[in-house]
Amino acid sequence: MIATMGEALVDLIEQPDGRFEACLGGSVCNFTIGLARQGVSTRYLNPLSEDHFGQCFATLLQDTGVGLAQAARSGCPTALAVVSLDGQGAPTYAFHRQGVADRDISAARFIAGFPQQMELLHTGGLALVPEDIEKTLATIRAAVGHGALVSIDANMRPMVVRDLGAYAEGVKRALAQAHIVKVSNEDLDALGIDSASLERIGAALFAHSAVELIVFTRGAGGAALLTRARA
Repeated sequence: MIATMGEALVDLIEQPDGRFEACLGGSVCNFTIGLARQGVSTRYLNPLSEDHFGQCFATLLQDTGVGLAQAARSGCPTALAVVSLDGQGAPTYAFHRQGVADRDISAARFIAGFPQQMELLHTGGLALVPEDIEKTLATIRAAVGHGALVSIDANMRPMVVRDLGAYAEGVKRALAQAHIVKVSNEDLDALGIDSASLERIGAALFAHSAVELIVFTRGAGGAALLTRARA
């Protein structure tokens, strides 16, 4: 059983005619659905909103076979990400994440929602922002205490924070407690880690950490897997 912790948000994507199309998303929520569609037993730990979008998420997750840890809905709204296009068609993002449903939870409630046979906890993305990092770290520590592995997809979004230094420090603390880490070259830039060579990436992320496997992506440059034994 894999438990997941992180954002479920609605992407409002601008269309060529100026309209906005609503799409259910969020990196952790998408990851959860992907696992369930492959027949993996999954449980989503965050609460969903009692609003219309929250009901859409609940239906999608349950129809896909995802278990919901939080039966009670949050009175807070579903988070939004507005995706606008410039004259060349390049996207810009505006996140609306204050007082939203997936953040309406404490570490104690996350931990209470753990499935009994949890083998892995996955998190990352917006769960790592400075305002939420302490409860995320507490939940990670509890998962390790339950004997579970931890995977983290950094998937950093510098545009959602005011203090990039505090954000980077929190992400580094989280990555150090994970067993499996996924980072992109953009993530490493935000973290101040040299991505010029795989050896340097391994030296930075394996040192003084629990990390055993690193998944490194670099857009059109492809991807690489690094293991501690081969670092």
